Amino acid sequence: MATWAFDRFVSTLRYFGVFPVIGDFGWVQKLMGTQAKVDWMEPSLAQTARPIALVWGACGDVGRRVVRSLLQRNYQVWALGVDRARLPADPNLHWLTLDQWAEAPIEQAAAILIFGAAAPEAWVDRAAQATRSPQRLPQMVCDFRQPSPELAQVWGAIDDVVMGGVSSSDLRLFNGYGLFAGNVSTDNSGGFASIRTRNFQEPINLSAFEGLELRIKGDGQRYKLILRAESRWDGIGYCASFDTVYNIWQTVRIPFRTLRPVFRARTLTDAPGFDARALRAVQLMLSKFEYDGDLNPKFKAGGFSLAIETITAYGQATPSRWILCGAASEFVDYWQGSGLNGQVLATPESIDPAQAEQLAQTCLQAVD
Repeated sequence: MATWAFDRFVSTLRYFGVFPVIGDFGWVQKLMGTQAKVDWMEPSLAQTARPIALVWGACGDVGRRVVRSLLQRNYQVWALGVDRARLPADPNLHWLTLDQWAEAPIEQAAAILIFGAAAPEAWVDRAAQATRSPQRLPQMVCDFRQPSPELAQVWGAIDDVVMGGVSSSDLRLFNGYGLFAGNVSTDNSGGFASIRTRNFQEPINLSAFEGLELRIKGDGQRYKLILRAESRWDGIGYCASFDTVYNIWQTVRIPFRTLRPVFRARTLTDAPGFDARALRAVQLMLSKFEYDGDLNPKFKAGGFSLAIETITAYGQATPSRWILCGAASEFVDYWQGSGLNGQVLATPESIDPAQAEQLAQTCLQAVD
């Protein structure tokens, strides 16, 4: 029987902020500073799991009512107007003046609401181009080609030492790629090595994408990608296995719909599918086990290595829902000619508070 490294066991638990009984509570990890900030990711992904709404003319009687309601419905709202003081103070409200319109994330918006005569025609052009594109531009989730201290502090090793085994691994960052490597042993009933991110402080919203794409170079063995949508240390993992070719760079795509809900290599038949709105952690693993007692047919004990360049999210573009409220006929004609999806609402020249509230509710129904 091989000697178990108790010190590595303790170091692993300390790195990930895990303790018996209380280790599954996110407040413990936050208190210890063992959750990962997401400033090492693409900015558009470093956000909570909220859909995006753009509101042009957000400070008017109808616009500000809509903004408040969208925030209550857990949207991230990008508001453009002339008087920030008329809008609520909310961390999910992003303010832009009208001349900053080019900074608005048109391509990522689930809803675009226009209050007033017109918005920039360039918004229409950008949205139409995103809709015509057969694929959404990939979003970088993790770029190992550009190593940084922040990236190094996010990933850590979780090997079978946590259950009495003696396998060991780590992630080394080189110029141009990261290397998941080490030695995997079946001694002491072990047989797996892995690297995993610390839990993200805020979940990452990948609901606009179909899956993850890995750019990797392996050693001919079969590895696993494991995604987690909850903050628990030992909760459900959503897994997919992928084969590598010895010393050849490959691009591997893993659709979210193919992920298997697993707990300790056992399939959970009654578990829900992966919630792409709330990615909490990413893990890569080499294991002698596949699922439900089956063995990994390509597993070899001993040294191993998996080089990783990038992990990106890929998927089809999702058209935005447009609501035009009181828009000028020229702008409506231009918008309709683009083929975008949405609704045009007429408004009277003057609106009292009751009419403004009713019109705001009509706009919100159109968003839904």
